[in-house]
Amino acid sequence: MKKIYAFFLLALALPALGQEVSLVSESVVQPVESDFQLTYTWGDFLTGLSCQDDFNRLQKEPFLTARQEERKAQLQKYCVGKVTVWETLLTTFHQNKKALLVDESLKQNGRLWGYVKALPYFLFDVHFGHPTGEGLAAQLDRIQNALQAKNPQEVIQLMQKLSPQQQLFLMPVFNGAVDLLNFKDLL
Repeated sequence: MKKIYAFFLLALALPALGQEVSLVSESVVQPVESDFQLTYTWGDFLTGLSCQDDFNRLQKEPFLTARQEERKAQLQKYCVGKVTVWETLLTTFHQNKKALLVDESLKQNGRLWGYVKALPYFLFDVHFGHPTGEGLAAQLDRIQNALQAKNPQEVIQLMQKLSPQQQLFLMPVFNGAVDLLNFKDLL
């Protein structure tokens, strides 16, 4: 008898529970797209201005949309801190440029003579501001000029002219330039 009574109570309670659940699910607070606008621009980023104000304003927002969360993460990545992304990217480029030029010298000249010809790359950063020709050194100089001009789009375009093997040496620079283009699109 108790089992029958429990069954009837359960049968009566299930529809009521279903209604409560639907009421609860309708009352869940959805993040509202706020009218938050970044004042920080790509031009500010290129000149090295701080984005701390916009980052702090995003930190104080009670709800952030997915796009705002992405902006906040990118601002934290690129603008909050002492070291600039451009310095880091140039340093990475110089290291990889040296490795690529030494590798190419060894492939073309053999082991002993290749190291002798690559000696200037170990000692100096050989860079021409106005490169001529289409050789590897000239292509790398153009990429370096684009980095110094803070133009990630041109860096990507110039890197695509290199052979796939040469591109592998500069992959961290390529990835950094792609990340910067994504950051530019977020601003």
